[in-house]
Amino acid sequence: MRQGSTEEAVGQAERALELGHGQAAVVQKVLATALARRGDKDRAVSVLQAYLKEHGSDLEARKQLEIFKLFRGRSSPVMA
Repeated sequence: MRQGSTEEAVGQAERALELGHGQAAVVQKVLATALARRGDKDRAVSVLQAYLKEHGSDLEARKQLEIFKLFRGRSSPVMA
C-alpha cells in the first residue's frame, strides 16, 4: 500500500465512523489496519481493543491485535 493511499484510507475510515452508517464494526477493523500500516501502532491497538469490547468473539480481530502488539515497538510496518 502506498503511503498516500494509507493516509486516504485512514481519513475515509475515520469519516465513516463519524457518520455512523451502521458499519462501525467493519470500519474499525479497516481503520486499525490502515493505522498500523502508516506506523501508528498504538492507536491501531486502541481501535482494535475498542472493537473487541463489543465483538469479543472475532478471532481474526484478536489475532490482528496480537500481531499489532507484537510489532508495536518496532519500526517495521505491520501488514495484516
